[in-house]
Amino acid sequence: MDLNAAATGLDITIRIGSYEDMAGTDIVVMAAGAPTPAAKSRLEMLPLNLAIVKENAEKINRFCPNAIVITETNLADSLNYMSYLLSQSRDRRKYIGYSPSDSIRFRQNFASALDTKASRIQGKVMGEHGDSQFCSSVP
Repeated sequence: MDLNAAATGLDITIRIGSYEDMAGTDIVVMAAGAPTPAAKSRLEMLPLNLAIVKENAEKINRFCPNAIVITETNLADSLNYMSYLLSQSRDRRKYIGYSPSDSIRFRQNFASALDTKASRIQGKVMGEHGDSQFCSSVP
């Protein structure tokens, strides 16, 4: 769902591949994460997702060290910073935390409740991707 939201309006194909398929890639979207049981918060999942990000960072360093990395795994901001720390390039401009999906979903749900189009709704979800988030809209 997150990858489709990120690719909305773009003429691209999203597919599953192997790490070797990343060789020479310009952009990597890191969406891998541990399954989140209903009883756990995203913050409680951080140690499990750190291990996954570490493994992926090693593969990115090996196969596409110059790629821009968009981190979509929760907690996106924390894990994006970890990806940067594990990178060979240490170029902060190449590490982007992805959390606009929350704002997109907020606008979609708000529009549905008002029986209007999401394009007519202005709103953002702000804060860390987790319990500290809050919604703001302009009618």
